[in-house]
Amino acid sequence: MNEPNNTGTLLESLAHYANRLDPGSVPQSVHEQAALCLLDTVGCIVAGSRVAESGLLFDAEAKRYGAFEAWPAEVTARVLGYFGDTLELNDLIGGHSSIGVVTAALAAGRDRKISGEELLTGIVAGTEVTARLYESAVGRFKRYSEGGSVMVSYFNAVGAAAALSVMSSFDDTTTTNAMAIAASMNSWCPAEVIFGQGGTIKPMLFGGNPAACAVLAAGYAAEGLTGPRGIIESPIGMMAGLATSFDPSKILDTERWYITAPQRKMHAACGYTHSSIDAAGSLHLSVEEQGRVESIDVAVPAFFKEAVGKEGRPKSANDARFHLGYVVSLALQGLYPILPEHTEDFDRIFGQGLTASLSDKVRIVPNDGIAAGGSKPYNIARVTVHFNDGEQRSQTCTSPIGSSENPMSGDDVVNKFIRLVSPAASEETAVELAERILKIGTAADVRPISEAVLELVRQEMVKR
Repeated sequence: MNEPNNTGTLLESLAHYANRLDPGSVPQSVHEQAALCLLDTVGCIVAGSRVAESGLLFDAEAKRYGAFEAWPAEVTARVLGYFGDTLELNDLIGGHSSIGVVTAALAAGRDRKISGEELLTGIVAGTEVTARLYESAVGRFKRYSEGGSVMVSYFNAVGAAAALSVMSSFDDTTTTNAMAIAASMNSWCPAEVIFGQGGTIKPMLFGGNPAACAVLAAGYAAEGLTGPRGIIESPIGMMAGLATSFDPSKILDTERWYITAPQRKMHAACGYTHSSIDAAGSLHLSVEEQGRVESIDVAVPAFFKEAVGKEGRPKSANDARFHLGYVVSLALQGLYPILPEHTEDFDRIFGQGLTASLSDKVRIVPNDGIAAGGSKPYNIARVTVHFNDGEQRSQTCTSPIGSSENPMSGDDVVNKFIRLVSPAASEETAVELAERILKIGTAADVRPISEAVLELVRQEMVKR
């Protein structure tokens, strides 16, 4: 890895770090994970393009900008980021880095010649920048009811700008300004939109808006505009607004590769629910036992209650993806993993079997101690089922499937991609595209692959 630059602001140090990621010295395992980030995100984009609200956004943009093929890069990035986040299946590396980084890189790769090596290096840079920001403050984020904001969006904008800067061969000063401008333009990410009742705009906030801001910011920085270089550590800056404290040494670290310890999603639901889903699913309750359930305690860190502690019937498909009671009730009945159709068709499924009854019996038990010593507080949960005869059964999950301690294999990611993409094309086409993406590092020009992805999206829009 390169030597840290400790003489300037933290943002300047991140720029110095990102610009010195030499493709020739980046380990092969890092580039392989970057290709998997690309593959996984593309699958989420194509699958998300079939959701009704994605069509609404596409039509709104088409009215303003005309034919899809002629859209400015920032509009393409915005739409791809939105599509990729609709089903809650995009990865959790550094929060949700790929949904901002990959979508911005794909949009940029549509308009000019970029080699596969340059694309992957940009994805690595963006992922590592995002992850360093996230890891510096994880466990110290302000409660949503205190700050009302979600940090992922801000960090994704900075990381996406870093990716585009590296792909554009910016110098350190221009890269710093691109990241600073992106952080400034990304604006507020309201927790109410993510975890409350955000309507259909919610998928814009983690991917669409950060990616679009990054594209614009890189363009502005290239023309000489400047941004707040001290925005990370300033007493009135980013971290002051998002966290009670943060660890600058995590941002300055040049040794660790966060991308090689990925967290990817098996379940189409908020990452805060995955450990509870896996714990509930591993109880393997019989139909007779499901009928004897008196109550269900789910012990998770206290801040979960603000995010996924919903009551009653889900109010929308997105609400269902953030409804701990609903997804736990599905897992207890053997509906595992949680698939897109489980939340897209929530209204019908909620009325089937014991779903409504079990969901109403789920109680969140705030317990910050349960996550003590864990690498990620959202990866730990304990589900305890109390039966009406006094019996109880409990299961703890400390590393849900897909987490860095219990990762999805490369084949798992490919199979997920094929499952998500094949409804838009033949399975043969999905397999062929997966192979092309995984070998993208050898491509002299990524435009043909980028166009193939965008064509699948366009076809989905035409089918409506």
